[in-house]
Amino acid sequence: MNTPKRHRIARSIASLVPHIIQGAYLGVFTNRSMTQTQFLLLLSLHAKGCCTMGDIASCMKVQMPTMTGLVDRLVRAKYIRRLPNVKDRRQIVIDLTPKAHAFLKQFQTIIAKRWEEILPILDGQELEQMQNIVIKLKQAMESQKS
Repeated sequence: MNTPKRHRIARSIASLVPHIIQGAYLGVFTNRSMTQTQFLLLLSLHAKGCCTMGDIASCMKVQMPTMTGLVDRLVRAKYIRRLPNVKDRRQIVIDLTPKAHAFLKQFQTIIAKRWEEILPILDGQELEQMQNIVIKLKQAMESQKS
């Protein structure tokens, strides 16, 4: 597929995001003192898995002092925990806590419900095609985790 077509498709997919999260944001974050950046850190850590602060800072394109502050606040709120790195005892890794996993599961449930509201416009064949495409995209993204 040519680059302009890929670009158009990518922009079309990106344009769905505001519509999907519309109404979900406030309901999920109202009872939590969490910023959007902290939420993005949780999502990034969920996607990447247990990693060093340097790895996640690089992934999120932020400086280490910024990442340290974000992690400190999420550790205090019990969403992230610091653990010794089993590969190098001099390093600390960060990982999500059960509280963070529960929160992200709740958020995913809300997003899934939004998709369920939208998907009825597709017929059976279109739904099957979309499912195959989503599986393929997810596999590609998961293979890029490193």
